[in-house]
Amino acid sequence: MTQRRKVFRSKQGRPGKRQREGGKPARHHQEARFEGEILGRLYTAAMPLSAPELFAALGLSKSHRQEVLGVLDDLCRRKILSCKRDTFALRTGVELFAGPISVTTKGYGFVAPTEAPAELEIDQDVFIPPGMLGGSAHNDTVLVQLMSRRQGRYEGRVIAVLSRATTRLVGTYMAGGNTGLVTPEDSRFPYNLIIRREDSRGAKNGDAVLAEVTSFAAGQRNLDGIILEVLGNPKDIQVQTEMVIRKFDLPHFFTQEVTAQVEALDPEVKMSASRTDLRKVVHVTIDGETARDFDDAVAIEPLKKGFRLYVSIADVSHYVRPQTPVDGEAYQRGTSVYFPTRVIPMLPERLSNNLCSLVPGEDRYTFTAVLDFDEHGNRLAKRFMKSIIRSKHRLTYTKVKQILVDQDEAVRSRYADMVEDLERMGRLALSLEKQRTKRGSIGFELPEPLVVLGEDNTVQTIKRSERNQAHKLIEEFMLAANEAVAEALEQGKIDSLYRIHEPPDPLKVAEFTEFAQSMGLPVDDGTGSPGWFGKVLAMAAGTPQEYIISNLLLRTMQQARYSPHNLGHFG
Repeated sequence: MTQRRKVFRSKQGRPGKRQREGGKPARHHQEARFEGEILGRLYTAAMPLSAPELFAALGLSKSHRQEVLGVLDDLCRRKILSCKRDTFALRTGVELFAGPISVTTKGYGFVAPTEAPAELEIDQDVFIPPGMLGGSAHNDTVLVQLMSRRQGRYEGRVIAVLSRATTRLVGTYMAGGNTGLVTPEDSRFPYNLIIRREDSRGAKNGDAVLAEVTSFAAGQRNLDGIILEVLGNPKDIQVQTEMVIRKFDLPHFFTQEVTAQVEALDPEVKMSASRTDLRKVVHVTIDGETARDFDDAVAIEPLKKGFRLYVSIADVSHYVRPQTPVDGEAYQRGTSVYFPTRVIPMLPERLSNNLCSLVPGEDRYTFTAVLDFDEHGNRLAKRFMKSIIRSKHRLTYTKVKQILVDQDEAVRSRYADMVEDLERMGRLALSLEKQRTKRGSIGFELPEPLVVLGEDNTVQTIKRSERNQAHKLIEEFMLAANEAVAEALEQGKIDSLYRIHEPPDPLKVAEFTEFAQSMGLPVDDGTGSPGWFGKVLAMAAGTPQEYIISNLLLRTMQQARYSPHNLGHFG
């Protein structure tokens, strides 16, 4: 075990702590603020600075310069700064490092040591106790001074904020006389904003607003700010949506350049030598009742001793070319964001809801995986191709369940042309599930809540979401396609990202086993193999302990992640 390196402390004792009664008083707040700003400037400068250079960098008035010179002299005497030839620099070995701070709602935080010097030997995030945040907010880049080490983890205090993650926040406005107050919606912001009446944009008491800090002062609870936008009643679901959009700075408008590019796209679907015509293959989309964009479709054909499955996805790459405005915008957004009453799409609606949506009766550019299986769900062959399809029906999970499970005569009659194909899909999906289970695949059946809104967009009820045979059918087909694609990439030695799932920690498995046994389940001391996990889930199925056992077992496993290396998938 390495020996603990000495941590510098101020003459007044432990940094940030007031002396007990009878001791020397803590340094004046202004001096402490100057100290933090000086150390922050010298850290980022990474070179010696003279006093005039520091005055200029800190933007000091002449009235404060003598005070700052006193702070510099104090830092030199405490051997925090090296003071040579009228210049100042941080001494080597001073235990300072910079990094992003993650602030919790309970008032403490952690700083990742990604930028910490190797000689500090910090192997995990540094804990910042309550009261030691130094005016920093969540995700700010801060300068941290190490204080002590407890139970293997360093503790520190923020002595300077090097850069702010944001100067804007969403909050609730409280109207006053000449000034009002904005209380942040996110409790990880350690301050309120004082708003002058002329900067309130007519906000009413209780309104949700987007505000901006106009000046920061370390340690102050109330900062000066202005209101940028009045959002409205925070109890309204549409206003809540706007609050989330602004809180996370989600891009929700497309630029004129992006819009112009999309409007100029040719809507005509044309056959070419590089595509396979699959319009005579009967595809259908199967989605939820409220789905607006349909980006995948499936089809099935009988073989002599098995099935041919088609999994087709919209070929967005036909329209979104690299290095174009739409490509750049999609890269910045990364994903579509779904709200209860609204979607912020990754792509403009002409693409997401029209040209790249596999709506019934329209030709669409697609990319298709063609997979052949025997009657037992063993894959016999795979092919991939650019294609053109024409979806036959827009089906929902409910309709497919009514056809396959409920045997609803009215629905079966309405979709008579699809009943036989859907029944084939059902049989294939069941075979694929059996094959996965035989390989040790783990299936968690955890209930999920479904929030139902009324016509006025208020919460009407919360019920358990249904996961029926139709959901499982699509899940199996997508899994089969993904496995085939991953296998083809591996065989072709094509660089790609794989979704991997590594084995669980044996210690966590042992702890779970002990807990499960204490609840009366006859769980053996297994090795934590996929088969063992499946056996435990089967053992708990239908018992009063099923929910808690499933949840704890899920937490025992590692999280799936993406990697350029195909390390396999435990679950």
